[in-house]
Amino acid sequence: GYEPFKPTYDQALRNFRLNPKYSQKIHHFNFGLARKDEVRKVEYSSERRGSMGIEGLIQYESEGGTTETQELELKNVSKISGEVHSSNPDLALIVKIDTEGSEYEIIDALAENDNNLNLIDGLMLEWHDSGQNENLVKTLLDSGFRVVSLNSHSTTIGSMYAFR
Repeated sequence: GYEPFKPTYDQALRNFRLNPKYSQKIHHFNFGLARKDEVRKVEYSSERRGSMGIEGLIQYESEGGTTETQELELKNVSKISGEVHSSNPDLALIVKIDTEGSEYEIIDALAENDNNLNLIDGLMLEWHDSGQNENLVKTLLDSGFRVVSLNSHSTTIGSMYAFR
């Protein structure tokens, strides 16, 4: 698991400790994934934790709460996916992407960099801003995935599954 926001990452660690039998199987990292290695400063709100991504707060979500600036460490998704695949060559790679808007950047980067998208056997993806959805579906189809899109009539948020 990759989580760039420190308060959310700390909450995940507390949750893992509640399940010691399973938590040993979880590899967790306090950084996010993006097109390239970088550090970004974004607005963070503890009251709106589910509405933030590496671009900051989602604009269409309800306003309110106090914000602070957080510095996020981001790493190249293509490099990380290659490392995960190399460490587990005989296992299917199933990826869950819930990144509050940066799903397009992540999928595009995987498709562009030696087509690391081909390393992935299945995706569970939450998308935002349906205006970019057609390109996302096309990229997945061009990479050999079958795609099932949920909430396709929504203009703000939905889910899709892609599998080989």
